[in-house]
Parts: sequence; structure tokens; C-alpha cells
Amino acid sequence: MEILETERLILRPFEETDFEAVHAYASVAENVQYMPWGPNDESQTKAFIMRSIAQSRGNPCKEYHYAVVLKSSKKLSADVIYLFREMLKLRLAGFYT
Repeated sequence: MEILETERLILRPFEETDFEAVHAYASVAENVQYMPWGPNDESQTKAFIMRSIAQSRGNPCKEYHYAVVLKSSKKLSADVIYLFREMLKLRLAGFYT
């Protein structure tokens, strides 16, 4: 899985060390009120990160889970997921804090 960059952002694969940053937004009810999941407890956040890492290593990769990092602060502040499904449909789901 490639690392993608814009002028302000870095989109990179998740790492196990991302737990604190992910849990900081995924465990807050206000942040996830319009999401079909959450708020997460610690085990759910750890499972999400491990699942994201495993899926990013798929060959072919059908679910791209990117950690969104602000270049200016080097802070992980969101995630975005690209899902490839049958009939070449592309779905995009994202969460931003």
C-alpha cells in the first residue's frame, strides 16, 4: 500500500503505534454520532487497527485503510477507507476529526 501526500496531508497505512491517536477520536460519542460504529472501547480500537493493517496487506488489496496525518503537526487526526467491491464499484467512507 502506497503512502499518499497532498500539500497538507499524509495518508499512510496504520501502524500498531497509532492506538492512542485513533482511540482519542474513536472513543468519543460526539465524534462518531453519525458513524455506524462506536464509540469504541480500547479492545474495539485495537481490533480496528489490527484489521486495517491486515487488510492493507491483502493481495489484491480490496480495503485501503489510511491514517490521515497533518504534515504541519505530524498528528494522526483521522482515517479514510477505500473499499473495492464486485463489479468495480468504488465506495468511499471517511471519518475526520
